[in-house]
Amino acid sequence: MTTMFKYINYEVESGRARITLNRPEKRNALSIELVEELRDALWEADDDTAVHCVILKGAGRSFCAGYDLTANRSRKDDGINRRRRSSLDDDAWGIERFQRSLRTLTEMHKPTIAQIHGHCYAGGTDLALYCDMLICADEASIGYSALRNMGAAPNQMWLYHIGPQWTKRLLLTGILFIF
Repeated sequence: MTTMFKYINYEVESGRARITLNRPEKRNALSIELVEELRDALWEADDDTAVHCVILKGAGRSFCAGYDLTANRSRKDDGINRRRRSSLDDDAWGIERFQRSLRTLTEMHKPTIAQIHGHCYAGGTDLALYCDMLICADEASIGYSALRNMGAAPNQMWLYHIGPQWTKRLLLTGILFIF
């Protein structure tokens, strides 16, 4: 069985839902459109009794290079009525919108596995860390260099997955693993 999406591939076979981020030309950078499709596919997999787990991976050479910083991304109405905001507030609400969709990985009932290869940076680490298990290829490169400027990640799943010492190393340097 295959469901059609624009920015991801979704297929179910042998009890597994395989979701592939499908923007290899952008190293699978997370646009809001991709993340909302991912959210919909995850709920579809969660509702499907033939699915026993979800495997998340990236097309091409990277798992996910982070958030799409392209200025032209659409600003779809998310149904929340807010007063006019400054650009800093816009960024904060945008991050919350992304995180709300990514948290689906923790809210669904079925186990999720991130199959990481190539680059897994910034928002890609947010995506991976919401999964129950992470399986990394030998050549995987994982980091969140923006943390050197930001001081805190949008979610705190680092502590949960890698413990306090490695989390402090990442937060202070922006680099976790380079293979």
